[in-house]
Amino acid sequence: MELNKELQDICDEGGFEWTPPLSEKKPNKHTLKVDNDGVLTFTPELLEETGWKEGDVLEWIDNKDGSFSLVKKSE
Repeated sequence: MELNKELQDICDEGGFEWTPPLSEKKPNKHTLKVDNDGVLTFTPELLEETGWKEGDVLEWIDNKDGSFSLVKKSE
């Protein structure tokens, strides 16, 4: 499937769900919306929780259940 079509399909279905990496704490799940331009916006709280910052490269992992996981790509 073409990426733009796949992103549009996901956007049409309501966005992405993000779950932080597993830890000793119970993971939090977040649903993030993709805007009409294909932009996914992270809240400041989510960035603080993950330790991500603007410019980080994230890897999209298809969970094969309609959801995706995002992890910071190692350099």
